[in-house]
Amino acid sequence: MLVESLAFLFSSFGIDIIIGGRDASGAKKMLVAARSGNIESDNRSTLHVPVNESFSRTDLVEHDQYYSPYHCVLRGIKEELGIPEEICKKTSVSFHDFAIVSDEGEIGLGCYVDFSFVMPLEEARLYPGQDKYLELADILIVPYLPFKWSPSAYEDYFYKTTGNEKFCMQWQSFTTLLYQRAILRNAEASIPIIWLVDSTIILTLLFLLTNYTQIDLTSTIISLILGGLALFIMKRLNNKSVHKLTYGEFLKPFVPQWNGDVRVLQSTMHSQIVKGSRKETNPIADGIMFGLNSPSGQKLKLSDIHLLTPPFCTVRREFVNFTEYPISFYYVAEKNGDIGNCLSFIKIPYALSSDDLSLLLTVKTEKGHIVSYNFTKPIHSDIILDFTNTLDEKQVNTFSKYYRMNKDLLKNVQIASLDENFQKRWFPLDLFNAGNDYFWSVIDMEDELEKHDSYDFDFKISKKTQPRDLYMKVIAKNMNRSCFSIKLNGNLKNMEAFLCAFTSRNDNRRKMSDLDIYMMQLFLIRIGIVYAKKK
Repeated sequence: MLVESLAFLFSSFGIDIIIGGRDASGAKKMLVAARSGNIESDNRSTLHVPVNESFSRTDLVEHDQYYSPYHCVLRGIKEELGIPEEICKKTSVSFHDFAIVSDEGEIGLGCYVDFSFVMPLEEARLYPGQDKYLELADILIVPYLPFKWSPSAYEDYFYKTTGNEKFCMQWQSFTTLLYQRAILRNAEASIPIIWLVDSTIILTLLFLLTNYTQIDLTSTIISLILGGLALFIMKRLNNKSVHKLTYGEFLKPFVPQWNGDVRVLQSTMHSQIVKGSRKETNPIADGIMFGLNSPSGQKLKLSDIHLLTPPFCTVRREFVNFTEYPISFYYVAEKNGDIGNCLSFIKIPYALSSDDLSLLLTVKTEKGHIVSYNFTKPIHSDIILDFTNTLDEKQVNTFSKYYRMNKDLLKNVQIASLDENFQKRWFPLDLFNAGNDYFWSVIDMEDELEKHDSYDFDFKISKKTQPRDLYMKVIAKNMNRSCFSIKLNGNLKNMEAFLCAFTSRNDNRRKMSDLDIYMMQLFLIRIGIVYAKKK
């Protein structure tokens, strides 16, 4: 009993957060997360709530006077789903359950966050989160099911309703109980019943106080009744979805988010991008580390090495301000004629000023036919890696724990990082795996398209501009060129409509790579553009 009791003393206090709302058609739905087995002690993937966050020092507010559960919820959604705090503040956040798991020594709160009046749940899945791709294997949108008395009944019911084989995985701990209670609370009949029960309890307490004390609470009771009725009526009148006005009834990503030919391994958060900060420390680029298997120290081009293993990715926390940022390790060797897995950096040329966005579209043709469209470009300048350093014993111990790597391997590698010039200019966004190779999407921290990228034509995007206008006025007239670039410029709203319409055309989509589209999707959502097929 003593040992089991001690487990609670060393347990973290966390919050299990269910995300609910509506899909693009306005139907009431919830999110369920498939957690990756890579982060579990038993290496088994499980089904869980989409956000599970523990309190940390960063949740201290008001000059370190108290820990804020609300702040923890906002931070958890930002880190695990990538949705910025300023958007999450528009949601409805409610805490319902206090939970103690005796067999696991866990203590925490149950929380429900309603996105109904903020965005459709399809959009909530599009954001790149710092922990999202490290911890999750998928985020599933499920309907609100009928109430079941047994929480375990939902294990089969979710599978029966969706037909998704991921619901064959085990559920984590008491997760189905949390979903059961969320379904009960959000059922149409439950809302007035819960309000009536709560009101009855409050009025009963006030009545007892009035009769057994000298306090006259008659006016308080009357005001509570009238105020409660007014709030209830207002909530019922305002409980209407806005998604049909915004999106119609359909919102579909252009590429699979989890199970396609292109996968995301790691992402940085929206708030970590600092524009125009060439003199600032760039912890994201600095956290990209290379280990060469050759014992001799030397300088090598990035193009002359290949990866011996997949990248090792994790998150590092600062001891001073407790902020977290992604780090990754690449175990490499010289190519020497070998065809290995390679790492490349792909830039997204853009310029953003207030609500005005410029992007670069590169068109390649062959014999009068369009071969490809690209919004991204490889970084052609040589990236030199100086493999002249090694890790000391303390660093070996630290990084072996971070990456779960063999200490002997780390002791015997030559270490290199991206040089200072690269770190000052480029900000890494997302790490992708496509085929056998790996790609970091990066942006120029000065975000000045004209300064670093040339283009052949300048095309203004207005509210009425259609993809055919671009084709007839620019592309069709230059089919004799093998390659040319077009600067697309317009306000964010017009650019969003045009980009979605352009990529939705089957003849254009076939000429665009999944990697290019996925990179653009994650970049654009960071600046408020939902890049997806809409109807």
